[in-house]
Amino acid sequence: MLIMKNQHYSQARLKKSKYFLEIKNLEKELFGNTLYDVYKIDNEIQFILHINNGNMLGYVSYKINESNCDIYNLATKKNCTNKGIATSLLKMLQKYNIYLEVNENNRKAISLYTKNRFIVYHKVANYYQGESCLKMKRSAMITKKAAAKINLVLNVLERDVSGYHQVDFIMASLNLYDDISIEISEQDEFVCPKLEIDKELNIAYKAWMLIKKDYNIKKNVKI
Repeated sequence: MLIMKNQHYSQARLKKSKYFLEIKNLEKELFGNTLYDVYKIDNEIQFILHINNGNMLGYVSYKINESNCDIYNLATKKNCTNKGIATSLLKMLQKYNIYLEVNENNRKAISLYTKNRFIVYHKVANYYQGESCLKMKRSAMITKKAAAKINLVLNVLERDVSGYHQVDFIMASLNLYDDISIEISEQDEFVCPKLEIDKELNIAYKAWMLIKKDYNIKKNVKI
């Protein structure tokens, strides 16, 4: 049976695991670093490992500071690229504002980050031995499942003082749901992939606009 999962590791736990040597060698192979060189100054750096049937195929190292996350390295084994592993690791950190640095000539990495909603916010010349560095960031995103239901019985009763009708019903949940994601945006947006829906008629968008008005929220979101 195929078992794939992403697992969190502190530095202390990683050093005691069977994956420590693999990551140590991968750091040296891909980045020319040793784990000691990179992480000796900060023991708060953590790891998420992508495990497939007990085999480590990729990892991300990062540090959390309140609502922000600094990524140090994101790597997959050379025979495991283009399989969605890096994207799945980034998804594990989507509730944070993420910041990272990448060589401007590393087009493959830049393409990956761009597809995962990262944007360039600063460029530093001669950062990597004469090559420039792109500083990239991604806003935090919250994703929840909105489950579907079916009413087996529904009786509409008298109207109460609020103007709404009381209801008497028997409900059954279904194994169907919508994924709803919300992130900070420059303007209020509503996007429903594969469907053309007028945002002004969508209850999720209307609910956000009411919340924004009632609580005087200045920021905008993309739903």
